[in-house]
Amino acid sequence: MLNNTKDNFITSFLEEEIFKQIIVSIVINFVQFRSSSDLKELISINFNDYETKILCSGIKLSREHLIKWSKNIFLNTGNPFILNFYQIFKLLEISKYIVETVLSHL
Repeated sequence: MLNNTKDNFITSFLEEEIFKQIIVSIVINFVQFRSSSDLKELISINFNDYETKILCSGIKLSREHLIKWSKNIFLNTGNPFILNFYQIFKLLEISKYIVETVLSHL
């Protein structure tokens, strides 16, 4: 479960480093995907006990599309810390708290 604590820290059902890696990876993947566009977009990532919601104002999302265009994220960034969407979805799926990933357009 994801909560704000009194000290404004985020607690998560995932280990802190894995949680950070997932969040950073999602953002970097979107930045890489939209780097050739001048459009400004909003990305919203919401976690709760049952699902993860990834919302984006600029494009309609599908799991297959995200996996396809993030395949080469390592080649584009040279950073092994950055996960592609296949890896992100797998990490979320192995968590017993995540049942479904919801992708949507804001």
